[in-house]
Amino acid sequence: MNLVATATDLLSRRLGLSADLLGKDAVKRALDVMYTKAQPQSPELVATRLQQDGSEEWQTLVDEVVVPETWFFRHRESFRFLAAYVTEKWSPAHPMRSLQVLCVPCASGEEPYSIAMALMSAGLEASRIKIDAADISERLLGKARVAIYGKTSFREEIGDFRGKYFYDCEDSWRVKEEVVRLVRFEKANLLDLSLFRQRAPYDVIFCRNALIYLNENARHGIVSRLRELLDEEGLIFTGSSELTHFCTSGFVPADYALSFGCRKGQPKRARVSRRHQDTAVITAKARVTTRR
Repeated sequence: MNLVATATDLLSRRLGLSADLLGKDAVKRALDVMYTKAQPQSPELVATRLQQDGSEEWQTLVDEVVVPETWFFRHRESFRFLAAYVTEKWSPAHPMRSLQVLCVPCASGEEPYSIAMALMSAGLEASRIKIDAADISERLLGKARVAIYGKTSFREEIGDFRGKYFYDCEDSWRVKEEVVRLVRFEKANLLDLSLFRQRAPYDVIFCRNALIYLNENARHGIVSRLRELLDEEGLIFTGSSELTHFCTSGFVPADYALSFGCRKGQPKRARVSRRHQDTAVITAKARVTTRR
């Protein structure tokens, strides 16, 4: 049995990961970790269990293959636009309703926590912020729930956000409970977002730097499902290299430079003035990166 080929096929069928982008070396390294954790079980048994969706072997493979590249306030213009949009457009139109946000995949939690901080800083009451965050990796979800982060999670200048929303734990930082309780973390596969249909529509969706690792069929299906979950007047944020996938599926880029935000194609587009940038989320020039 060619286990590398088998694992690659499983990752493609179950998660939509592109075999070309994955590469044999990455899959082989993940399998080596899986076998090490599974000892002293026989290689034959491990290979059999790998093919069982939900098995410990399968989850180990997933945890080792998914890309955990993320940090707080990545692509800062997205958070500036989010804050300005909520302040200028959404809040006046919905003075009593809660803002529903979906962040998928959420990796180790930096992104959904950044969303919560941006919304709180923009003046939205915590009681009106509802954030669902999901990822396929149980290991990353575990880290997200603990909410303790090291230096690699702070690659941008975030001003007074660290002092306002984090506890200093010597060589790490813990997100304050007032932020943590705004985010509900759950395990979910991008190819199956049925869990969130009953909670839809979402006013804001973050799905950034995930499609770049998927095959074309998976990308098309995910964009379609996200469209169904998004409110008719809602915003969706994607990665810089992924915006094209949404635009070719009927989305329209938002009128806010470097935010990589878009909305469902309609004559009326989301317009937010730039004057809120000085008082919005982070006061620094955006640095765009395409890796997740």
